[in-house]
Amino acid sequence: MMAKPHIAVPPTVNRPILVVMKGRLDRAVPIISVARHLAAMGHHVSVACGTCDQTLHDLLRDDGIVVTELAANQPKRWLPSIVRKIIEWGSFRKHARTMLRDRSRLLYVGSADTAIALWGLLHPRGYILHLRELHDTQKLYMRALGPIARNARHVVVPEINRAYIYKSLLSLQRTPSVIPNKPFSHPARARLNIDFLSVELREQIASRKCLVYQGPIHPERDLTPVLRALAKNGDYAIVVMGRDYGVLGSYREILPDLIHIPFVTPPNHLNITSWAHIGLIVYDNCSLNTVYCAPNKIWEYSGFGLPMLCSDNLGLRYTVGAAGAAKLVDLEDCTAVDAALRQIEEEYKEMKDSSRAFFYSVDIAETLTSLLMETNGKK
Repeated sequence: MMAKPHIAVPPTVNRPILVVMKGRLDRAVPIISVARHLAAMGHHVSVACGTCDQTLHDLLRDDGIVVTELAANQPKRWLPSIVRKIIEWGSFRKHARTMLRDRSRLLYVGSADTAIALWGLLHPRGYILHLRELHDTQKLYMRALGPIARNARHVVVPEINRAYIYKSLLSLQRTPSVIPNKPFSHPARARLNIDFLSVELREQIASRKCLVYQGPIHPERDLTPVLRALAKNGDYAIVVMGRDYGVLGSYREILPDLIHIPFVTPPNHLNITSWAHIGLIVYDNCSLNTVYCAPNKIWEYSGFGLPMLCSDNLGLRYTVGAAGAAKLVDLEDCTAVDAALRQIEEEYKEMKDSSRAFFYSVDIAETLTSLLMETNGKK
């Protein structure tokens, strides 16, 4: 049973809200969290998205959230990527147009892609723009986002440095609000049911101390140095959850017993994480988006009270690092990785308590209440 936050309902700001999200809703955990918080606060919430997994569809329905899949056309895979993107955006825009005619609802726009695809259709009654990533290296995105962000009633980002960066780069009059990527509910219990995995995988996970990585298996989040350190340290198994972007084979050459589990629909992926001993977070420093990272993982790990082993990034240093929930090291240095793992074991109970305290340090409903009161002119 998922533990849900206690949320006081502010009766003065209740209103119908349409959350618009291009693409797969089940891959947009922060927007799922916002929608569920809004519904729990007493608002009449509808979601329009590209697609929605049936499990998530049922979960949101139980929360009283109406989900409409816009069934946008999927272009042929053999087309060039830019052509596919234009077709996807145009199809989404066409299907969303009808829903946007209802101007009685406040719009909550769930991503930069969504906002750009709806250019010119975002009605003047007001919308909130949630920018989940920092698109500092994508000049066309930034150029398109400028007027959309300046016309929004509010801009929301998941991390405070991104708020000030976006304020500067997009010439915003006010600093964006921060809503961290914390899930709406969290099971917060160890060793949840993982019967949906094979018997072999269940036995592997249950028999070892697991170091869990959640996220795309991608070159920009290179696990190679960590795997080399673990190859010399037989105390741990590593469980990697996420889509492989072509590097999994090279990882298995380093650590043949690496456990790979492809994408699992939220929130079921947390059942696997509940078996972890340590959470792993890896980012490079190739852009401001990764330097000031704002991963869902820090909240999903900390809900279980997991100590974390992290890249030494500023976005992690002042959050889980400052909270005493993580060891931040140069993950390119196998010796440093090994030393950090020893420190985590020595301080395990203290770090576990700090990790759990970090999870409970943020109240998303309070921030959303403030946003909506300002949007309604109540503040």
